[in-house]
Amino acid sequence: MSLTSESSDSVFLEFKDVDSNPDTTRRPVRSSLLRRLLSQQLFKEGAFRKYPDDLPRVLALAREQEESCRRQNDLRGLSHCLGNQAFLLKAQGALAESLRLHEEAKSVYSQLG
Repeated sequence: MSLTSESSDSVFLEFKDVDSNPDTTRRPVRSSLLRRLLSQQLFKEGAFRKYPDDLPRVLALAREQEESCRRQNDLRGLSHCLGNQAFLLKAQGALAESLRLHEEAKSVYSQLG
């Protein structure tokens, strides 16, 4: 007699396709999600190094989001947008513009207190 204690909530899954290749198709991020991320967090400096073709699109969305943050007087979002644009421009090799945006982001952030 086997004593196994299983609840009625137990679920057993059997994976027979373990050797199959996963779908690694590259899909673009939705613009609305990317705009929100651009103003909510600061990306890592090398975030777009892997996919340099995405830089112009992301930079355009960052500029749109910057305008939106300025209209709404969202200083935190604005500082994140400016910082992200600076990283993107640095990845494109526009170092002078990147430095200018970093300085502006720093100035805006200092206004938050």
